[in-house]
Amino acid sequence: SSRERRLQKLMRSPKGSTLALIAAVTVGLVTALIFFFLNYARLLGSNAEQKKAIESAALTAATDIGNIVLNTSEFGYVSLSDQAPIGKGTVAGDLYYLPVRGINTLVGTARLDAIIADKMPNSGIMAKLAQNDLNNTKSVIGKLNTVIAASLTAAGSPKALDRDGNPINVYLDAENAYKQNIIRMSGSASYVPNSLVMTLGSLQNPTETN
Repeated sequence: SSRERRLQKLMRSPKGSTLALIAAVTVGLVTALIFFFLNYARLLGSNAEQKKAIESAALTAATDIGNIVLNTSEFGYVSLSDQAPIGKGTVAGDLYYLPVRGINTLVGTARLDAIIADKMPNSGIMAKLAQNDLNNTKSVIGKLNTVIAASLTAAGSPKALDRDGNPINVYLDAENAYKQNIIRMSGSASYVPNSLVMTLGSLQNPTETN
């Protein structure tokens, strides 16, 4: 009868509803986990791309400052490291190119002369000359550091030239290197013009070289 059918509906087993609820919760949890892992992988990828862009800018800047050559009254053309005498901007009056001396070479030469002077009898004059070379080397290092530090800013330095006399724009080159490494994973990163900040680093503890 109709009354019996109504009673059967009211007494129906709740197993079907429970299974549907479990299935819905499971699908929701799986979807949430998939969404989380996808976003986590995207975040890791974006972080790696950001690191790559920063390192690219830093390496470009390091290469540029290594090419800066400064003409000094103490030792002639000086750079962070020795360079071959082939630069068009280092040509002398006799049309021969002058060498570019690195600061380690200058320091090492003064040190060697001081050691020789220490082993020689009556070497007061040579010791004084070695000390003069060391003082001049410190002066040159200060001048070079000033030019390099200025070249790391957006304004740049007019004295930042390579051995051929060409201007070196460290900031612009580093900025372009950063921009070329687009942040693809997140898709939301954008570079703010002139927001790049670079500083000249130094070792706080002594090492085997200068």
